[in-house]
Amino acid sequence: MMIKCTFNQKLKALNIGSQILVSDKEFILEEKKADGRACLKCILDKYSIAFTNADENTCKYLKEKKCADVIIIQREENKWNLKIIEFKKTITSKSLKKSIEQFKGAILNALVIGGFLEINNFNNVSFYSAYRSDKMNDFIKNTTNPVALKNPKLVKENNELINIWNDERISFEILKFPCIYKKIVLDEDGNGEVKL
Repeated sequence: MMIKCTFNQKLKALNIGSQILVSDKEFILEEKKADGRACLKCILDKYSIAFTNADENTCKYLKEKKCADVIIIQREENKWNLKIIEFKKTITSKSLKKSIEQFKGAILNALVIGGFLEINNFNNVSFYSAYRSDKMNDFIKNTTNPVALKNPKLVKENNELINIWNDERISFEILKFPCIYKKIVLDEDGNGEVKL
């Protein structure tokens, strides 16, 4: 026996309203953790479904437990795009490294969500860091630190992270192509706006 549900029937089965937002105009994404509170207004021109608090609602069957804060799937004609957003109060090489791990987990969780909704392929994938303060280049400024200079692995890793940050491109083994990586600057209170 085959189970057959339409896209809208599957969408109705999801918890829309509390943690899943659906719109083609705008939605507000919020990070409520005290150390990184943020409020991001997303202006949309395409039908979009945002899975908020994705980091707290990962698929338990996956080995990878880390996940970015928000997974957005966006319909463009008959194709689907994937947008992943991670909120950070301050971007450093350490926090960017953590974000990259969370992005990877978000890709896997997006595949699970896509499977449920019968979205088998994402045409474009892009990643976003929403942050208040940029300290990414502090490592460059502090290269006189003798401990850092004697650790070539640390220097190489930081240089790779700085290149990702400055080039606005990111790659993952699971994806067959380099992806766009964008910065969303928030104000000192953690508020911002982006067009997706």
